[in-house]
Amino acid sequence: RLAAAARRFGAFGMSHFTTYLALTSPASVMEGRVIETLNALAGEAPYRAESKGLSDGDGKSYILRINGLGVSVTFVDGQLPLDAWEVAAKRSVSWPDASDVMRFTRAHAVVSLVADTYDHATAVAGASAVTLVAGALAKHLPMAASVFKESNGIDEGDGIWHMAMALVAGRFPDMLWMPLSHFTGAPMPDGAPTNGASTHGLLPFIGRELQLEPVPLLQAEIAKRLSSLFQHLVKNGPVIMDGQPVGIANLEKTMAHFMPEGRTPSVPTIQLTLDVASIAQSQSPGTEPVMETPKTDAAPRAVFGKRVS
Repeated sequence: RLAAAARRFGAFGMSHFTTYLALTSPASVMEGRVIETLNALAGEAPYRAESKGLSDGDGKSYILRINGLGVSVTFVDGQLPLDAWEVAAKRSVSWPDASDVMRFTRAHAVVSLVADTYDHATAVAGASAVTLVAGALAKHLPMAASVFKESNGIDEGDGIWHMAMALVAGRFPDMLWMPLSHFTGAPMPDGAPTNGASTHGLLPFIGRELQLEPVPLLQAEIAKRLSSLFQHLVKNGPVIMDGQPVGIANLEKTMAHFMPEGRTPSVPTIQLTLDVASIAQSQSPGTEPVMETPKTDAAPRAVFGKRVS
């Protein structure tokens, strides 16, 4: 049955959401302490950690069970290999010194989902389980950085601990799960510069990445819009329809079109084209853009994937 589901949702890919914790010195955390930390963090939230009974005995390698999903943890006394973090460090906009810090790490931990994911629901559950375990570990380790290999997202210090806290509260860690690559477009007729951005990391959740075509907005404003849409899609699944609008509160109008690839070769992409004329109309004082897919009775030309309730 799982194999059939994997074939059906093949566009999502099979992801293990491997996360590397780069350390300033060799260290490890015993399995029981991780379980205690994670369960205390979760509180009343629907996450529970327990031992799977698979440990090497010295605390250097074990498998936890998070809501029934196996998550492996391995500690390595040695620097994280260059190919595990180089792309993430070069791409990072928020942490320009990432490469310098990573070169001086001395050990690392590897956290990974044991089983394959095959659709939106299993991807969200798996990524959440890995991030929660990585966060609980980071609480007790000499952290230099965390790297989310699926998206090549990177964050400094024990930031993943704070992301785990936010995840328990219901906010998905967009900075780690979905970093952005910004790019510029042709200037507007009045000379105003334009910026666009493409995502990295949504593929396992909705089978596609996003690409917002250049508009006369600052990079931070573009990031806010894509972050809002990321939260909606990870929560609700691949609900965007080809050739139909993606609604934005505050009256902004954006059209979605499916492409076989975007700026990243061979990666299915949803091209988002924002109506420039609607931007000024939407930016009234005290409002904040929140992107969500519209409710409509019109028949879509195509729907990608499946909505999971």
